[in-house]
Amino acid sequence: MPYASSWCLWDSSAGGCTPSRRSRDPDLNITPMKNAKLLFHARCSGYDRMETVPRNEVLQMQEAALNLRDHGWAKGSSGNISIRLSTPFSGDSGKLYYNAPLKVPELEGSHILITRAGSTMEEVIGDPEGSIGLFGYHEGKLDLVWGSGPPTSELSSHLLILSMKKGNVVMHCHMDAVLRFSSNHPGGRTLPGGFGSVGWFEPGSPELAFATMNAMKEHNTVLWMGHGAISCAGSVDECIGNLLELERELEEILDG
Repeated sequence: MPYASSWCLWDSSAGGCTPSRRSRDPDLNITPMKNAKLLFHARCSGYDRMETVPRNEVLQMQEAALNLRDHGWAKGSSGNISIRLSTPFSGDSGKLYYNAPLKVPELEGSHILITRAGSTMEEVIGDPEGSIGLFGYHEGKLDLVWGSGPPTSELSSHLLILSMKKGNVVMHCHMDAVLRFSSNHPGGRTLPGGFGSVGWFEPGSPELAFATMNAMKEHNTVLWMGHGAISCAGSVDECIGNLLELERELEEILDG
């Protein structure tokens, strides 16, 4: 299914729509602008209701997806992203609820953007309302305020990591270096400082989530043996930087 590549940025100071073009990907007009607000066009349904959506964070989700795609870390529907809003969201309550797989009282009252289960990074870039959900967490339930659900199957890990308040951005990806490292070192091995690792657990399971949270006490980026990697940081750029560094470290080990 084709997705729209027609975008512009709404610059409130200019009072209008300012087209822009990103040099990294000429087909996507997604460019961060100071004090800019994202305005959706063409097939991105719901653009007329964007006043009720945290636009800057939606743009960050798209930036994250663009990076995961460009680095080859999210083939098909692999990879997922979440961003916890730093300030309370004042939009209308949703009418659709999902039960959270785990109760996380530390997130009570929080609003979180989460990629939809089965969504691709191309969909996040081109159709955010159809591939991202804005959820309010309340008493073990996720209230869908805007966008689409259900949330990613790795929701347990995202919720537990966000509850630690190490950062508002969580990104999970599937990089080839992790699979090669896991094959060459099935018993695992100590990684350089800054990176943690956990053994193989069923994807999306509470066991994986709790093991990851435990590893995150000392690290911001954790390798999932035989699966992928997950990172938490204060920004998308920092998360991507962490994952790039992990990939480089793994490749050095493999090439050594």
